[in-house]
Amino acid sequence: MAALAGLTLLFLGLNLNGALGQLTKLQSKEQALRIETESLTREISRLKKEIQQINSDPSVYADAARNDYLYLKPDETITVVVRQAGPPDGRTAGQPGNRNAGTPEGSDAPRRP
Repeated sequence: MAALAGLTLLFLGLNLNGALGQLTKLQSKEQALRIETESLTREISRLKKEIQQINSDPSVYADAARNDYLYLKPDETITVVVRQAGPPDGRTAGQPGNRNAGTPEGSDAPRRP
């Protein structure tokens, strides 16, 4: 009978130890979820303020449309500036050492005097 009682206590001790480990893991997970919840709550609050600002001030909506989606006012024009890439060595045509200076682009033909 004493052996059975000893085995029962050992079994209960092992189960209790496993349960305590699981409890610790769950508490850590709970803490991580609390931190995430607080972060998401702040984000929701920020977004609600942004929505309220957009709904109360039409210029905010117009600015967002113009900046993000290139919407124009009736009297506006978009000008696109495209910069031409220079030679890979950073020199421009006409600088000393540029073998293609004065020749058709991409040509290896010698320059004429």
